[in-house]
Amino acid sequence: MVESAVATAGAVGPDGPVRGADGPIHVAEAADLSLLNQLSQGVAVDWDSYDAEVAQRHDGNATSPHMNGPLDLDDSADSLRQRLLYMAFYRTALIAELIRFWRQPASPALADIVYCAVAAGFKPIVTSTLNSI
Repeated sequence: MVESAVATAGAVGPDGPVRGADGPIHVAEAADLSLLNQLSQGVAVDWDSYDAEVAQRHDGNATSPHMNGPLDLDDSADSLRQRLLYMAFYRTALIAELIRFWRQPASPALADIVYCAVAAGFKPIVTSTLNSI
């Protein structure tokens, strides 16, 4: 699912994928996939460095979607832009939350992982994965 998230735009508007100050906003970053690959291989992960890196993404907005919530829900271009930014950052925050579940000493709860993945827009992948178990 995270592989798909790396290749997926956080939101797409009439002008194409939504961009933040540092470029296109994808649902996940290559760093997220790299961290999960390290975990799957039993490599120790520096969670503090990961948290710091995530906190800096997109000018600090990648885990704070509420900072970009629209003030008005009208049909103006500004309102649409704010709604798209909110959607993109909401999805990135869900993936960061999903990954951080592995920071806990115990294995993460399947329900928590499923919730984040589905809410981030990856229900077909989740359904397929669960059906194959």
